[in-house]
Amino acid sequence: MRVLCNKVKRIFIFLLVFILSAGIGTNISTAESSAPNDEIKVVLNGEVLKFDVNPYIKNSRTLVPFRKIFEAFGLDVEWNPTTKRVFANGKNTEITLKINDPVAYLNSEEKTLDAPPEIKDSRTFVPLRFIGESVGAEVIWDSATRTVNITYSQEHYSLGQSVTYKDLKFELDKLDLNTEEGSLKATGKINTDKQKLFIYFYYSNTEYVFANSDAFDEKDGVFSFEANSVFLKSLGIKKIDNIQVKILTEDNSLIKICEYQPY
Repeated sequence: MRVLCNKVKRIFIFLLVFILSAGIGTNISTAESSAPNDEIKVVLNGEVLKFDVNPYIKNSRTLVPFRKIFEAFGLDVEWNPTTKRVFANGKNTEITLKINDPVAYLNSEEKTLDAPPEIKDSRTFVPLRFIGESVGAEVIWDSATRTVNITYSQEHYSLGQSVTYKDLKFELDKLDLNTEEGSLKATGKINTDKQKLFIYFYYSNTEYVFANSDAFDEKDGVFSFEANSVFLKSLGIKKIDNIQVKILTEDNSLIKICEYQPY
């Protein structure tokens, strides 16, 4: 009788261990199969950017290898290993970043970063959204696919050419520069009076004056607009080298729509 009880006990223990082991194995397998894919895709104007090391998220911001993203926007980039600073310039834009420093500089203007640049596995990473919006790109995060979609216009237009961006359509027709009075006026046409244009008049590589547009005189769904700027004559502005047109998006990001060559 005792022998029979021992056999029953051993069988019971065996079955219990088997059931527990099977349950643990099932839980581990389920956890692994349901684990999210950590890979982040970056898509610029419909093209997937290929990085030699994967981007990652920190403080709700996507960080990417610095050289690839700057070059994708057409900027020249320089790394100073002594000061641990990243410099980028081009397209009327200068950006300065320092490793582990939340303070960045955009055209000498101080900016505070949610996620500063950092070195990880001997590679320098920079915040993607800040870089993109600094050059006037629209940066949108798709959490469902873990994809950063970037729209960036590098087109240059001549005065009188029409620009289309989503539902917005406009054209910058004329630029008047009065060096004696120290004033600028840009005029053109736009298909809405609900969207202001922020027009930046560059008179050197990084120096500019700007004006907001005001729409009026609607005719057949088309409005005229003016953008006026008054500047100090001491600036010595003799001509405008480049005109950038920007708008505010729904999340209050200022993005560049296009560039006009004034002459």
